[in-house]
Amino acid sequence: MTPRRNRVELCDSDGFVKVEPTPGWYDRYEAAFVTEARSWVDALMDGDPMPIPVRDALTSLTIAEALQESLKTGQKVMFDKKGQRVETVVA
Repeated sequence: MTPRRNRVELCDSDGFVKVEPTPGWYDRYEAAFVTEARSWVDALMDGDPMPIPVRDALTSLTIAEALQESLKTGQKVMFDKKGQRVETVVA
């Protein structure tokens, strides 16, 4: 499915939705990416608070690594309720 610029749907008399699709993921969220990057630079250069807690960033990285591994291996990567990885035995 091609992402849309927004959730507005305009239908003509035939019921066709007429919206211009977003070219890509970055285009859709460009302003948010720029804001986050500026907040990060401000935190480093000016001593402002980090835009997200370090623990959240590390959790996101752990999830991203697990997703990448799952994509490469085709296997599920499991975590317990505390967020610790659970090693599974492949039969």
